[in-house]
Amino acid sequence: MTASEHRRFLAGDPAAREAVVRRAGRITMPLAIAVLGDREAASDITQDVALAVLRGLHRLSTPESFDAWVRRIAVRHSIRAARRRRFLVGVEFPLDEAETSVRETPGTDTVLLRATLREALADLSARQRAAIGLRYIHGLSDAEIAAALGCRAGTASSLLTRARDLLRKSGLLAFEGGTP
Repeated sequence: MTASEHRRFLAGDPAAREAVVRRAGRITMPLAIAVLGDREAASDITQDVALAVLRGLHRLSTPESFDAWVRRIAVRHSIRAARRRRFLVGVEFPLDEAETSVRETPGTDTVLLRATLREALADLSARQRAAIGLRYIHGLSDAEIAAALGCRAGTASSLLTRARDLLRKSGLLAFEGGTP
C-alpha cells in the first residue's frame, strides 16, 4: 500500500476502502485455506480479517508494511479458528479446497491428490500449517514468516523443518529431490 492510497482510505474514499478489502482478501484467503483446509471457514476468516484491517488501518504508521501487517492478522485469526475447530471436531481436518495451493499437472488425479494432502496435513499443528502456507503459497522467507507468526526466525525455520519432516515421514506424499 502506498502512502497516497493510505491517505485516500483515511479520507474516506470508497474506492480506496474497496481496494483495501480486496488486497486483504487476496493475502488472507490462501493462507486461511492452508491452515483450515476448508474454503467456507477460510471465507469467514477472510471477512473477519477484512473487518479487523478496516478498523485498524488508521493505526498503521507505515503503509508500506500493509501486506506483512495483514498476514500477521490473518495468521492469528486462522490459527485461533483452527484451534477452535480441533477442540470442537477432534482431529478431523477437511481439506476440500486444496486447488488454491496445489498445482495441477496433466494426468494428475486431483481428487486423490486432495485426499492425500488432507491426510498428510492433518498431523501438522495450526502453526506448522501456517508456516507451510506462508512459505509455499506466499513465498515468504524465514524472517517474513517469523514476523507473520510473531516469533523468531529460528522458530519459523524450526516449524518449517518439523512440518516438512512430518510430511516426509507420513509417506503419503512423494517429493522430488526429497524436499517439499
